[in-house]
Amino acid sequence: MSAPGGGEIELGYMLLPEPWGSGYATEACAAVLGWFADACPGEPVVLST
Repeated sequence: MSAPGGGEIELGYMLLPEPWGSGYATEACAAVLGWFADACPGEPVVLST
């Protein structure tokens, strides 16, 4: 599986400063990566913050 246009699969996020340190990004990214690992086993993901 590749991204539309043949690029890499990317996971990124941006948060306003107020929720920093609350674990929202960690929880969301873990859920997305878990789903992706099941949906597309062995495919690499580029992470950016």
